[in-house]
Amino acid sequence: MTDDTLGLVALCRQAEAACEQHRRSRLHRAGYPGLHSGLMPILTALAAQDHTIGELATMLGITVHDAAQRIGLLEARAYAHRQGTAGDIRHRVVVISAAGRAANDLDRRLQEELQQEVTHQIGAAGMTAARRALAALTAWAGSDPPATVGLTLGGRDHPG
Repeated sequence: MTDDTLGLVALCRQAEAACEQHRRSRLHRAGYPGLHSGLMPILTALAAQDHTIGELATMLGITVHDAAQRIGLLEARAYAHRQGTAGDIRHRVVVISAAGRAANDLDRRLQEELQQEVTHQIGAAGMTAARRALAALTAWAGSDPPATVGLTLGGRDHPG
């Protein structure tokens, strides 16, 4: 990697950390403590429809064990709960609570506000250039960029 690429990677990490800190702080101040980037994709998926733990794990590309742990954290904070027969946990579904839905809605608004502010600062052409740079970095690193990178960064279409 060149120094330019290393600089971009470091800047991406710094930007991600700043965005995550902003997210956590605003959610906490609004009365939704304990939420972070590892939990929000689950709430987003549950806001669309109820899922089993296995379905969530597959959707998010994580292990069932990891999904169960994250759901346990959401349950402990009353953002979601499991529903179904007590006997076979494989068939129990995870359901978002009213608090979970409200937190997810706020998180989406925060992402939109952040995107609008950055667009205001650097303009539409700057946002297009940023999207292209991030998509190229993602592709160069060996994975496909999210389909939404070309559309929005942190907006309604972004999964996380």
